[in-house]
Amino acid sequence: PNARWYIHEPVDFDIHRQAASLAFGKPVSPYFKLDEANVIVSLDCDFIGEEEDTYISIRKFARRRNPEKSAKPMNRLYAVEGLFTLTGANADHRLRIPTSAVQGLAARLALEVLRQKGGAPADLQSALSKLATGSTGNDAWIAECAKDLVAAGNANHSIVMAGHRQPVATHLI
Repeated sequence: PNARWYIHEPVDFDIHRQAASLAFGKPVSPYFKLDEANVIVSLDCDFIGEEEDTYISIRKFARRRNPEKSAKPMNRLYAVEGLFTLTGANADHRLRIPTSAVQGLAARLALEVLRQKGGAPADLQSALSKLATGSTGNDAWIAECAKDLVAAGNANHSIVMAGHRQPVATHLI
């Protein structure tokens, strides 16, 4: 009768749910439809290797990677990471930066997407600009990635995913 059950999870995968719940104002859990995405941006997110529900992500991602078996065009994967991962190894465009710089790059990417779509409210641009400080270089990579995101986003076929090692702010961006 005095027995107790303890569970310890060494990796906190709950960051995805925390950020999604903050963004939508109610408890939610993100569900990524990788098989429907034309453009995928991985921000230090090894969805093929270390993230939660990897087996689902691999299956959905792989459906669009074989042009001979898929009726839809092959998707494009952009990976931003500090460590070489399975996701980065499969990326069409991989950018290696320090893990600590991913949040700044995410903010710069968001600003570029907003610029290409015609701008955003001043308060949003100001907040993103503050997060983007200290992140320099890679302008051509960011511009091309944003161009692909905007083109795919117009048809609601783009995904930007942040990994479990990133802070909530990166997920919210």
